[in-house]
Amino acid sequence: MLDPIPGTNKFRGQLQRALLDTRALAPNDLGVLLRTQLERDKFLNRGCSFAERSFSRAEIEAGLKQLHASGSIFLDTKIAVALGWLHELQRLCGEVDRSRAQRAPGETGSRDEPVARCTLT
Repeated sequence: MLDPIPGTNKFRGQLQRALLDTRALAPNDLGVLLRTQLERDKFLNRGCSFAERSFSRAEIEAGLKQLHASGSIFLDTKIAVALGWLHELQRLCGEVDRSRAQRAPGETGSRDEPVARCTLT
């Protein structure tokens, strides 16, 4: 949900207002609901029930498959991910991997830095 009643201050950010405005124009459009949810959260758990109050599980799955077919999202058995965000993560991981590869032999970097490669597939 996009917080129909946000915190006690009742203020909404510009992105949240825009997403709510988009939903207000098509309150019963599952495609709009899924797109705006993914735009806000970047990914969703396919097992979640955020939309089941208005749409059946079958309708949600069909909507996700339609977004995947349009090239808007990455769809896995457990998650749906906004494709633009996934590509940005992959780009950033590539930068991390290249930075690590450019270190002098024996240089270990920060103590808190994970050892595993960052590459997403």
